[in-house]
Amino acid sequence: MPAAQHNRSIAVQLDSPNSPAASSPEDTCPHRLYLYEYTTFSRWLLQRFICLLKSFRSNLLASSQTVADRLRPPTNMVNFDELPYDPADRRKISDYIGEKLQNEIRRKYLITGPFRPPLGFKYPQKIIAGVPRRFQAEWFTKYDWLEYSEKVYKCFYLYCYLFRDSNEGQGGNDAFAKDGWDGFNKSDRLQDHVGIRPNSFHNTTVKRCNNLMKPDQSIVNALNKQKDITIEEYRKRLNTSIDATRFLLHQGLAFRGHDELEESKNKGNFLELVDLLEKQNDSKEQMAVVLRYVDKSGSIKERLIGLVHVSETSASCLKSNIDSLFGKYGLSIKQIRGQGYDGASNMRGEFNGLRALILRENSSAYYIHCFAHQLQLVIVAVAKKNDDIGDFFDMVSLLINVARASCKRKDMIRESQQERVAKEIGGGQLSTGTELNQEQSLARAGDTHWSSHYKTLKRISSLFTDVSEVLQYVEKEGPTDAKKRQARGLMDYLKDFDLVFHLQ
Repeated sequence: MPAAQHNRSIAVQLDSPNSPAASSPEDTCPHRLYLYEYTTFSRWLLQRFICLLKSFRSNLLASSQTVADRLRPPTNMVNFDELPYDPADRRKISDYIGEKLQNEIRRKYLITGPFRPPLGFKYPQKIIAGVPRRFQAEWFTKYDWLEYSEKVYKCFYLYCYLFRDSNEGQGGNDAFAKDGWDGFNKSDRLQDHVGIRPNSFHNTTVKRCNNLMKPDQSIVNALNKQKDITIEEYRKRLNTSIDATRFLLHQGLAFRGHDELEESKNKGNFLELVDLLEKQNDSKEQMAVVLRYVDKSGSIKERLIGLVHVSETSASCLKSNIDSLFGKYGLSIKQIRGQGYDGASNMRGEFNGLRALILRENSSAYYIHCFAHQLQLVIVAVAKKNDDIGDFFDMVSLLINVARASCKRKDMIRESQQERVAKEIGGGQLSTGTELNQEQSLARAGDTHWSSHYKTLKRISSLFTDVSEVLQYVEKEGPTDAKKRQARGLMDYLKDFDLVFHLQ
């Protein structure tokens, strides 16, 4: 087909049947027809090109924003003294990363109380249906957690703001939680929002706030605690069975026994091994008791007098075991002149902690917070006062959480490490010997043990390649787009100079 005819056929297909080209008297002239249709096609092509450019620009801006969001440090480092107080300035609670941080922010707002203008504040008028209306200060007395923004001149409910994003299936309440309410001519709307049903949006948030401030009195928390205990017990049983199975398979031993009844003296390898491991699990909680005293020559001595196995770590159980230990060695609680523990609540609790139980029996046993524990907390707090160091450890914590989020990812790190070590040993890059090339895993850092931060960083450095492979896997196969973007952002951070500098 000639080029002119080919172009003409394209133009005809793009034009509609009612286009001017179909009815133009100039159709009798092929050259004019071709020129007209070529012009129409060029105009359409130009429009399409402009649309593509706009679409590309929009995608580029969105992509740039996504990259910026990924590279921006996560919002898990908050100065509680600088939290915005006016409701119009607050961020959504869901913008803060992690349930623990979100609950801390909620507690801060609850302790501070609702935002209200000072006494004597003149509330501005608003014309509603031709009538001037304004907020009434007495509404604060009737509705305890009502707030008023001086910036947007609207009302908010503090409770509803704190748990707006957590009440699943209860929408339509943005007026009091996000946008603000200024329908001052309909004050009954305030009571309508509270509702009369116990499961209304507002009443549900009130319950959540009460449970947050008084967790010990919450039935839900008590049930969740019992659920956690049950899950932990099942997990112990499952891990015990798996460990026993692995050992017997590795040694090529039989599982079953001739007599597996409860009263049997030999129930077989599997059941006997499970019983042995169960006893070890039951004895995992231990309490070390150290006495500090002055001898006859006036010298200060410290002696470990016992390592006691305890069934649980409650204050009453610990106190009972201390009494038994003291009775064993002929010692008396009345002779104690000081006691020191770390910051755990079951130890230093003012009312029901071990400290309080001993003080009730002996008022001279003054409590001193462990200096080593205080030093650890001071080191962590001072180090994180530096913004760069604080951001670095926040990213490290996020990296650990992502890399250890599932058993599959842990196995990937272990298998990758084994393959890498075997390859390096075969290539002569690593030497072999006792306690060399041990299997390693990522460990979370604890604020009460500064050495754990060093251990975490050392593990990240040695498992750098293996962790990178796991992040690449999550970036491609992550369960959600958010997880994929998170892994991609961490991959970018691993290549950042700041990370390498801080690791070294």
